[in-house]
Amino acid sequence: HDQCADFRGQDTGRRVYQIYIGGYGSLNHIYIGWNDMGWGSQGRGFQIYGHNPADSLDNFHVHNNWFHDNVRQNVILGGGDGSSAYGFVKTCYFYNNILSNPGNGDPAIVIGGVGNGRYGGDFYLYNNIIHSADYAYPTIQLTGHINSMTLRNNIIYGYPNSWDYYTYYPDSVPSNLTADHNLYYGAGENAVPSWDNSTLSNDDPKFVNSNPVSFLDFKMQPDSPLVGAGIDTTAIVKTDFLGLVRSSASLSIGAFEEGMSSVIPPVTLDPPTNLRIE
Repeated sequence: HDQCADFRGQDTGRRVYQIYIGGYGSLNHIYIGWNDMGWGSQGRGFQIYGHNPADSLDNFHVHNNWFHDNVRQNVILGGGDGSSAYGFVKTCYFYNNILSNPGNGDPAIVIGGVGNGRYGGDFYLYNNIIHSADYAYPTIQLTGHINSMTLRNNIIYGYPNSWDYYTYYPDSVPSNLTADHNLYYGAGENAVPSWDNSTLSNDDPKFVNSNPVSFLDFKMQPDSPLVGAGIDTTAIVKTDFLGLVRSSASLSIGAFEEGMSSVIPPVTLDPPTNLRIE
């Protein structure tokens, strides 16, 4: 179990990412949590990307991070170089994250990636806030070649009345999608995809700040429709963004539970093996 925690990105003025994981072999049980990845003026916030068909990434957890204010996409999960088709990502869990203010003309997150390493992968997205209401582009890009995606208890915030919430690469919708108990807001009811069974559409999430700047602005008011409206994801998502233990009987949608939170410090783990950071 290898972990990266308590990292705060800082713009260097060079074309770099805050964190980039590039394969170079078989990686397993990597945890990226409790980080602030923002203000990147030359690249993306966070990316995982293979480099040849022998690369693989399994049991990958990305949780309790704030990705924001990057000149390109805030997050890219998957993809890879190589001369033949392969799946770099095997299993990825993405939960309790907040994404805001991606670059103009880019989605907040890409699931599946591009290149020959985009094939396959099972992606689980739980209790995230994915917000890109300031720019005229869909919020999420899905690659049509992933194995599956499960999307639950997320807030997906779109650009007002201009774009769909999703765009697809290369123009095909993945076939194995499970989506429910998500809240869509901003782009309008007609932009919600038919494959998502969620019933909360165009309901104001009632953040404590309607024009969020800080990650704390995404906390919800007590009368928010998100409170207690989620489905049980506690097998993976045991606490909220700030460390409040989640109740399986009254789970809320999004990264926060309503109420006071006590911060749980990250667990100290051994240094990663077979991992190169450039």
